[in-house]
Amino acid sequence: MCKTNNFKKIILILLTALMCLSHVSCLEQESAKTGTEDSDLEESRNCEDSSDKGETNFEESAKETDTEALAETNPVTEAETENEQTETVNEDDLYLEIECVSPKEYKKQQFFFSNDGFYVNTTIPNDWTFSKVSSDVFNVIRNGKPIGTATKNDGADEQWSAVKRSETGGSSMKTVVYVEKRGTGDSLSFRYRITYAKRTEPEDILFSLCISYAEISAGTKLNLCSTSLSNRFESDPGIGILKSERAQKSILIIGNSFVNSSAIGATLRQMCQAGAKNTEITAISRGYAHVSTYTSDEYFMNEVRSGIYGIIFVCGFYSNDESASLFELERACKSVGTQLVIFPAHNEPRGCIDLAVSEHKDLVLLDWKQEIDTLIKYGVDKWDMCIDDVHLHSTPLAGFVGAHMIYRAVFGELPPRAELTAIPTSTVIQKLGKYCNTGSISYMEDGAVEFK
Repeated sequence: MCKTNNFKKIILILLTALMCLSHVSCLEQESAKTGTEDSDLEESRNCEDSSDKGETNFEESAKETDTEALAETNPVTEAETENEQTETVNEDDLYLEIECVSPKEYKKQQFFFSNDGFYVNTTIPNDWTFSKVSSDVFNVIRNGKPIGTATKNDGADEQWSAVKRSETGGSSMKTVVYVEKRGTGDSLSFRYRITYAKRTEPEDILFSLCISYAEISAGTKLNLCSTSLSNRFESDPGIGILKSERAQKSILIIGNSFVNSSAIGATLRQMCQAGAKNTEITAISRGYAHVSTYTSDEYFMNEVRSGIYGIIFVCGFYSNDESASLFELERACKSVGTQLVIFPAHNEPRGCIDLAVSEHKDLVLLDWKQEIDTLIKYGVDKWDMCIDDVHLHSTPLAGFVGAHMIYRAVFGELPPRAELTAIPTSTVIQKLGKYCNTGSISYMEDGAVEFK
């Protein structure tokens, strides 16, 4: 009985243990299942995140694809953009893209106003020339082709409109520079219009240059704006500037071999004879003579002090020392009322002449040298005035010029035509032209534009 009870207890314990083990096993299985579900949930969430990201990338990719497709289906988009940009360009500024001609050399250019008695000097490209159309219009030519005009007015034209304006000039002259355009698109063109005016009230516009824009570089424009105005277009003949009764009675010319080679004394004597002037003409020529050559000659100085000469024309300024020697001659002349005149020969240095003039302000300068140089500058052949030797001695034509100067200064009139022994009168007229009748030298150079 007792054994039976023990057996039952053992069976009960075993059953209880089995039940406990079974319960633990169930709990572990449930826990494992829960972990699996959590993992699946996490994976599901990760998949959802990944899916969201994939949708965003797809949209961006789609946008890029759409843009590329649009570009492929609209191949003129770039050209249209360029056209839109072209349409917005200001045509007024397109002249800035034009490449302008740059001249290699420049030259002086005169614009004469003969009826008004003045001229304008400016500087132009060396290959520009002018062809007359009328008395107040000239074509401007380069390489045989017209590039513009010069006109005796402001050059304004209603077909042209200004896109830029600037002004330069001094106290007497002003220059106004316009950049102007005409047309549009393919017919668009540009030009410079440069007007030159006196600074007066009201403004006096003299003339204008209207030139194709491409023909005027920055340097050319600067030169065209550098102008000067001269109120004399010919030299002053100096008629009567030395007129006096004493001067008309006795004239002395002293100098070196230039006095002899030019035959100035003989020519002046024949002019006086033709003009019925009862004047004693003396010309002394000493080789290589300076002023001091005469002032150191006591015999000569005594003659001067005797008062036998009414007026003395002195050459020989070859050094600065001659100004000091001139003081001695000046004192001798003043002591007897003889007029003394500085009368430089053609080969005398300008600096020595200027010094003598500056230190002897009471003496008149009758510039024989300058008269010859001016005639040569404005058209007379140098070799008609100079002998081709080591000193370039003055010719009888140069002597005629000097005698002409003295005659009109002393007698207050132009010399009559005379039969000359040193040079035929017909040759003088051929070489000097209207100078023989006026005593004035025109400052008009070859190529000058003359407005009338």
